[in-house]
Amino acid sequence: MKQTVVQVRAFEGEYKTALLFSMIEGLKTGEKFRFVCEQNPKELELLLQDAAIPNVNWSTDKVSGDLWELNVEKSDAYKEEHIGCCGMCGGGSSAKSK
Repeated sequence: MKQTVVQVRAFEGEYKTALLFSMIEGLKTGEKFRFVCEQNPKELELLLQDAAIPNVNWSTDKVSGDLWELNVEKSDAYKEEHIGCCGMCGGGSSAKSK
């Protein structure tokens, strides 16, 4: 299995959050990536919670010392019963309802 790993240390601080969210937006359904950072990604987790993206799951792990991982996976919103569709794009007709 191929896995995408991004070393956040290679990017300037003010670009990290935008980078993470653009990667999530562009992530293909069923794919995942690992975001490696030098500090606890708690702030990123809070931003993900606030964004409430229904088909994105994440977890954090402390790797060692000051290294942390934020693992992100994008699931298929139409295959999960607890996730609906807003219908804005016209795709709501194939979405499962509760």
